[in-house]
Amino acid sequence: MRLHCLQRASNDLPPGDLTRLYLQLPAIGGRDICKLAPQFRYMTAPARRRAAAQPQLEKQPNLGAHLYYKTPDALAAQKTLYIMFSGQNGGFFVPLSVFVSLLPDGPKDVLAIRSTLENFFLDGVEGFGGNAYDVANALREKMRTEDYNKVVVLGFSAGSIFALRVAEFLAADIAISLACVYPDEGFRIKKTVAAGITGFDPICACRPTQVGRLINVVATKCEFDVLCSQRLKNIRPALMAIHLVNNPKHNVLKPMLKAGYARVFMRVALGRNGMMIRFISGLSSAYGLWVVRPVRRLFGMQKVADWYTAHKKGS
Repeated sequence: MRLHCLQRASNDLPPGDLTRLYLQLPAIGGRDICKLAPQFRYMTAPARRRAAAQPQLEKQPNLGAHLYYKTPDALAAQKTLYIMFSGQNGGFFVPLSVFVSLLPDGPKDVLAIRSTLENFFLDGVEGFGGNAYDVANALREKMRTEDYNKVVVLGFSAGSIFALRVAEFLAADIAISLACVYPDEGFRIKKTVAAGITGFDPICACRPTQVGRLINVVATKCEFDVLCSQRLKNIRPALMAIHLVNNPKHNVLKPMLKAGYARVFMRVALGRNGMMIRFISGLSSAYGLWVVRPVRRLFGMQKVADWYTAHKKGS
């Protein structure tokens, strides 16, 4: 319960406010409560303390469960627009403001769109549209995406597929999915045909990608996630899969944060030169797919056993 309350308190705070909250945790609840916050050390590091003293992103009101942060006094042509689609129950693997603090420095606007429990945007996004096409058009109109220097779309877990579809329609500069999974086969065309709209999926092998750079981060030891990543790469050969070869968990962001290279990864993945991220992708994928998985299979350790497959078998 303490962890749940801390997570909820953390989610709606801009990075600077979250740093100040974490600095107060020892006085509020002692050392034990700090152990409940895996981001505690990161958010209270000297670099984050200095960043918290700088001008902060401004939280914009009136978006309900969604969150919208803006860099004040900066033109759109100078900023990067980050559009994020959450995973289950509106989560982002870590508190949203922690993830925002991992993004490269510079003026930015951040729109975080949350799904409801086990919905995975099956009915689109309230206030934006009932399917990916309508949501992308609404984002283009409301956010004026064409005015930004760069548009980046990010998807988390089961929200990734919807995020990638929106990225295709927006022709985003970069799309990053963190542990992309396919929550349901019916996810592709639900309600679109009944609404008189084509059920054509923009993410298919017959249509060239409209995204400048497409990246998926996957845990090599999480077999179901690897299979989803390979399925996505079959559809999108340009996909760069980044393998965390020592991670067995679906949450790929938390170990990256604990190991201290999450911010470095985001800088490389979002950099203007894509050669480094391509090299990392090739190296990690080769080692994960052709060394780690075969060895684990040999010893009976690489098994498809998680709640996703259990849920699918029971449906």
